[in-house]
Amino acid sequence: MRGLEEGRLTATVARLADILETRSQVLASLPPSTSLIAEQLFRLAAYQDKFVRQPEDWAPAPDVDPAGHWRSFVSHLFERWPVPAAFANAWLAPGELCHPAREWYCHLGAGGSLRTLPGLPPLRRSVWEHLHVPIPDIGAMEHVRRAQLVSLNGSVEVFRIVMASRMAEDFSNDGVWLPLLEKIIASPSFDYADFGMITEAVSEEILHGGGSPRGRALLRLPLTDLSRWAARWWRAGAVLTRPELVPKEFDPRDAIMRARIRKLLRCRWERFGRIGPWDIRTREDGIPVLRWSIQPVDDLTALRAEGAEMKHCVGSYGRLCHLGYSAIFRVRACFTDGTPSREDDCTVEVSQDRRSVAQVRGRWNRRPTRLAISVLREWARGHDLSWSARAVA
Repeated sequence: MRGLEEGRLTATVARLADILETRSQVLASLPPSTSLIAEQLFRLAAYQDKFVRQPEDWAPAPDVDPAGHWRSFVSHLFERWPVPAAFANAWLAPGELCHPAREWYCHLGAGGSLRTLPGLPPLRRSVWEHLHVPIPDIGAMEHVRRAQLVSLNGSVEVFRIVMASRMAEDFSNDGVWLPLLEKIIASPSFDYADFGMITEAVSEEILHGGGSPRGRALLRLPLTDLSRWAARWWRAGAVLTRPELVPKEFDPRDAIMRARIRKLLRCRWERFGRIGPWDIRTREDGIPVLRWSIQPVDDLTALRAEGAEMKHCVGSYGRLCHLGYSAIFRVRACFTDGTPSREDDCTVEVSQDRRSVAQVRGRWNRRPTRLAISVLREWARGHDLSWSARAVA
């Protein structure tokens, strides 16, 4: 709610509703059961710090219908300068009160440039020019994506598949998406059936496997190699979540199957013995040297990320964790100035039925450092865990 207190938000909603009720037919024209106007009032109130005029100063024209009064009221609140129609639909956009389309509307209404929409990299001149072309019945985010695709000479088919993908509203990763679209548009032999498979896998890697740098690294691959990588990514996800479908029935192009795998990858399992995060500091001569953090890994996405970061096979332990056989913990150490001590990082597997530390591995499956072993033995004693003789073998 943009940091607004709930009381202030509801008070502003009541204030806006009172003005509409006493000065127009906007509220009276709606069916009693509709919640649409209430939702929009809350969205307007969430942006009350962006008002350019006070609601009480609104003087509606008498010969305008309720829809015209509503547009006039919103314009009065936010527009010092006229806003293109596509952006004026921002208050209809579903989702959180604070939404990119509403940020754009307020930015433009206050006199901001189309070239510098908040949350977007600076738009190319060719995109900016296409944004001035009025398109009926189209929302702000769709309008921006359309302008970007037109500027890239994208076909109707490209526009259709983009708007059906998560790329449609994810502008935060345009540093990855736009080069990918350029590559696809420049390749007439690209099979559009691979589009969702690729973009969703890249998006998951951005979210959980290294951010935009990882996405940009993937885009350096030729499209054929990128398609193969994405197919392998989804197949690996299927092995972790739906092994009964591999290899015969699984098709990574199947959007419904991919949605099921994404959901399962986000499923959490119950933490073993209620062992939560644990922090300790090691000292030398009474002076703190390292700060240690031991965190439970309790979902498949985090498990795969741990395996990718540590360069070992813990990412394949998902079913063992789901079934309650194993529990995995992420161990990280840093110096007192916050600098990571990468040589002390490791991953711990605990056997749940034996209540025993079964394995401790550093990067590349290396043996953990003596200091890490000492800290983990203390952690194990504190949680009534035994120490397997093969834990660091």
